[in-house]
Amino acid sequence: MRIVRCRAYGSPDVLHIEDVAVPEPKENEILIRVEASNLTAGDCELRRFDVALLFWLPLRLMFGVLRPRRLVLGQDVAGIIEKVGSKVTRLKPGDAVYGLTGMRFGGHADYVCLPENYCIGPRPANLSAAEAVSLPVGGYNASHFLRETALEESETILIHGAAGTIGTIVVQLAKNMGATVTAVDAGDKLPTLEALGADHVIDYRAEDFTKNRQQYDVIIDLVHRSPKAISSLKDGGYYLLGNPSAIQTLRGKRRLKKDGKTVIPALAAYSLENLDWLKELAEAGTLQPVVDRTYTLEEAAEGHRYVESGEKIGNVILVTE
Repeated sequence: MRIVRCRAYGSPDVLHIEDVAVPEPKENEILIRVEASNLTAGDCELRRFDVALLFWLPLRLMFGVLRPRRLVLGQDVAGIIEKVGSKVTRLKPGDAVYGLTGMRFGGHADYVCLPENYCIGPRPANLSAAEAVSLPVGGYNASHFLRETALEESETILIHGAAGTIGTIVVQLAKNMGATVTAVDAGDKLPTLEALGADHVIDYRAEDFTKNRQQYDVIIDLVHRSPKAISSLKDGGYYLLGNPSAIQTLRGKRRLKKDGKTVIPALAAYSLENLDWLKELAEAGTLQPVVDRTYTLEEAAEGHRYVESGEKIGNVILVTE
C-alpha cells in the first residue's frame, strides 16, 4: 500500500510516497480501504509544525522532537471496510464509511487501521467518497462552535474566513438555524458563500467590516486577521476564536469579561452521534459538501501548496484512485 509520509518538518517537499505493508487489524480494530481523505490547513500546520503555542510541546513529544515518527497526515477518511477484528460488531466488511482518525492521523494512505470505537460510521448515501470526507472535520467544528456560542433563531452572526473547510459549513448550519448570516472572505469566494445561504457577504480586501458600525450577536473568527473584530460584537455577545494561541485565549477572557462579552477557544469533541447527524443533514440536502480540488496521493505536495496559497474554497481532497 502507498502512504504519503512526512519525513521531516518543513515545506511540502518533505512529503514522499512510500510503499509499506497493509496493516492487519487487531481484534478490536477495523481496516479501511481509503477512497478519499481531506487535506486541511491543520495538516499543513502540522507538517510545518506551525501549531498553536498551547499544543506545541505535547504535539512535539507525540509526533517526534527532531523529526516525525512515521507521520502520515490526514484526520478524516471515507472508504470501504476491508476487514474487521474478531471482536468488532458495529461495522462489517463492505460497509461504506466516513469519519475521523483523531490523533492517529494516517488518512493520507491506501489503508488505515482504527479502533472500532473511533468516530467512523456509515457515510451519506447520496454523496461520493470525496464529497463525504469533506464533512467530518468541518462539520464537527462548525456544530461545536454554534453550540458554544448559543446562537438562536433571528440572531446575527458574522463568520470571518467563511470560505474554508469549517466556514462553509458554519454558514449553512447557521442559516438553517434561522440566523442572519454575514460571511467575510476574499471577493472571488463570495459567490460560493451566497450560494450556500449567506445573507450578506464582505470582501475583506475591499472593506474593513470593523468600520461599518454593524454589530453582531456572534462572531466566529477563523483566520485572526482582524484584531479589532471584537469591536463589532454586541454587548453580551459571543466571540469565538478558531485555533487560538494560549496567549490569545487568556488575554481575551480577561479583557472582555467586564464588557459582558465572552471569548471561547475552539476545541471540538468528537462523537458518533454528531457523525450520524451530519449524515442526516447531507441526505436531506440541508448540508452541501464544498469540494474545490482533488489530488492523487502522488500529488499530495501539490495539494499542500494549494491549501497554503489561501485560494481554496471549501475543501481539498486526496483520492486514492
